[in-house]
Amino acid sequence: MANYTDYKNAYNKSGQDKAGIEAEAAWNGKTPAQQDAMMKLLAKASKSKSTSSNVTTSTSTLNENSVKTMDRLLTLSGFQGDANQRNAEILEMTVEFLKKEGKLRKTIIQDLGQIGTAQKQTTMLIADASVEAALYGVNFDKVLETVSELSNVIGRNVGLTEDDVTRTAIFSEAMNVSLYSVSQMVKQFDMMNISVSGAIDKGNEMAEVARNMGVNMEGFMNIITDNMDMLNTYNFSDGVKGFAKMAAQSQRLGISMSTTAALAEKVMDPEGAIELAANLQVIGGAVGDLADPFKLMYMATNDVAGLQDALVNAGKDLVMFNEATGEMSIPPTAQRQMRAMAETLGMSKDEFAGMIKLQSKFDDVVNQMNFAAFTKEMEDSGVGDYIASIARMGEGTGKYQVSVDGMFKNVEDLKDTDLLELQKQAQIDEKNNAKSEKEIMLEQLTVLDAINNALGGVDAAAFAGGLKVEGFDPAAIGTKTSKAIVTGLKDSLPKLGDEIAGFMGDGIKSVFIGNDDTTIKWENIGEEIAAGLSGTLDGFITKIADSLGHFGDNYIDEAKKEKKGKKLGDFTISQGQTHAVITSKGMIIPSKKDTIIGVDLSASPTTPNMGAIDSTTTSNQTITLNTNKIEGSIDLKLDGRNLGKMTGREIVDAIFSNQTNANVLKEAIASINTKTAPGNINEKNSPFG
Repeated sequence: MANYTDYKNAYNKSGQDKAGIEAEAAWNGKTPAQQDAMMKLLAKASKSKSTSSNVTTSTSTLNENSVKTMDRLLTLSGFQGDANQRNAEILEMTVEFLKKEGKLRKTIIQDLGQIGTAQKQTTMLIADASVEAALYGVNFDKVLETVSELSNVIGRNVGLTEDDVTRTAIFSEAMNVSLYSVSQMVKQFDMMNISVSGAIDKGNEMAEVARNMGVNMEGFMNIITDNMDMLNTYNFSDGVKGFAKMAAQSQRLGISMSTTAALAEKVMDPEGAIELAANLQVIGGAVGDLADPFKLMYMATNDVAGLQDALVNAGKDLVMFNEATGEMSIPPTAQRQMRAMAETLGMSKDEFAGMIKLQSKFDDVVNQMNFAAFTKEMEDSGVGDYIASIARMGEGTGKYQVSVDGMFKNVEDLKDTDLLELQKQAQIDEKNNAKSEKEIMLEQLTVLDAINNALGGVDAAAFAGGLKVEGFDPAAIGTKTSKAIVTGLKDSLPKLGDEIAGFMGDGIKSVFIGNDDTTIKWENIGEEIAAGLSGTLDGFITKIADSLGHFGDNYIDEAKKEKKGKKLGDFTISQGQTHAVITSKGMIIPSKKDTIIGVDLSASPTTPNMGAIDSTTTSNQTITLNTNKIEGSIDLKLDGRNLGKMTGREIVDAIFSNQTNANVLKEAIASINTKTAPGNINEKNSPFG
């Protein structure tokens, strides 16, 4: 049963959203079966994530990293580029090296808790291990994760060799099993005082058993890792191979190893063994060794795999085999007996029915084999179990068949040459030696994979070599440099912050009040802006009302009713006295040097000379305004008539008596570009455009 720490580690490795992790109380409240199911799902998610990110596919040509490495080698060797390009490549390599070393060192310190000499040794260990691993398509990140996962799962920083790390990473890739599951396997063997490399050897032996028995490797490895605790809880007469055979048997018969474990617990004491044997004898049927309580107790304590053998052979006589059609069934007369037997053995009726049907099928395949063609070595190799697993029933023949060199043959007609070919299919060594994880990995690689992996090995070797440069210690340099920078800037940064704050304050004051010599009172800034807007809007509305009054007495009367404040004539507002001015094109924030001048043309007895207004026709007037000089009178001609000198009021009345003239004047005024104010007071561009 996994504890909460195991669950958290598996969850983090699965790539799931961290917000969904279970609280410890919720985890502990689950049943062992629920916890086991969740751990399996997390392991599968982790494996999927690792496979998608790390496996080099054979459908591509050179991958991106390989192309980059090849291009770099050509540049550094002088086959392409010039000295500047070579220098640029060297600089880029150095930056990549420092980033990689920093990531590696940070992971070792955070995950393993190692610092100083221990950290440096682990860094070199991972760098060296990644060189060989790269040749098998295992990248640097997976090698780093291997060391981290082994430490997390085992619970301590076990002593690792370069070979331990390389083999574990390659085993995970070759068997398509997550590093979490492999680490769980290593943990269980560690309890048996078996080293990491020894655990990988045992893993290869178990995989060999699975191949011999013709079961799916991915499913088998999941069953192995999920039930590794049984290896330390129960005894197996044939050791690890016996355990592996039990796992493969449970996989191909569709039963759970926990069913056998529960049965072993039940019959380990005399009372349970006697009760089970007696109940099975009452039910009747062929139950073999399960009818012997002493045999039951012996198998429960000394040979759990043998107990499962007895279990799967119970009730086989309930299955009827039709030799003509090859069909199997449990007749109606055996239905009650089958259900009673399943209940006594602690199994569901469906699980029990499936088990006895499959076991009957495998027995029938073996019975049809021609053992005269078998040598002793073939029998010992387990090729018979492999044939039983892969055999199929021929159509309407009642004969089992297997595929040999692409052709289906009846198992009873197999010759010694056929059996040798089937051994090759099962990857069974002639001397029945288990293939190593590296051999299995090489079986999966293509030519393109080999090229990519070779270039990946160049990168890995370059990194490992960089760590061995005499006198160069990136960890020490990084630590000393960081310490010096922190110490040097610890006091300087607050002062720099104060200076920057001062610059920001001046800029903000200039935006809001236009006066960087005045101390701004931030608590009153809202009231000051509001006051400026209110006064400016009031004057602006008054001017609009006065101007529009010429278009109708009714409107001006209504407008006057709405006015607030006093009517102003000509006025001047000194520099820095106004916070905001509202114009027809928006609000202007004056600077401290702006002087605001207002001219009431309608009330002026003598209007400044702003130019001449000429008109040719009533429908097309041309108005020319000259603001280069300011005098006390205006010479006005309108529709060919010389109107002479007129007061401002007379001019306005004359113009606005004609609607067309009023529109033309309005457009002309809007088009004026007053670059300077009267008297050259303000040299700034007009905000009106």
